[in-house]
Amino acid sequence: MLVAEVRNTVQHAAGAAWTRPDSASVTVTLLQFDSVSAADQFQQSYVDLQPPTRGLGDLVEIPDVPGAMAFTGEDQSEVRAVAHRDKIVVLVTVAGGPPDAVTTIESLVREQYGRL
Repeated sequence: MLVAEVRNTVQHAAGAAWTRPDSASVTVTLLQFDSVSAADQFQQSYVDLQPPTRGLGDLVEIPDVPGAMAFTGEDQSEVRAVAHRDKIVVLVTVAGGPPDAVTTIESLVREQYGRL
């Protein structure tokens, strides 16, 4: 479902990935859509798909970033987050590393959101 949305409405994409000293694997992806409504629709679809695809985990709002959400899976080994500002959607994933991955991902989302 998300592939069709991306294929039809994404104008630009950029990403980066790295491994932190604490062994956490981090991925940041930026998607620029052709409209604010397309970005909003993608974010909502992403949020809706997290529980069915990842199992029952926690859903955490990210303070100071309107509409941003972080998701943990059942085993808490990976945390994903999504936010958007205007036409840009930010996707962040932190896997492995210490148990403070939600704090790490919140910081990364705030940093990326501030750059937008």
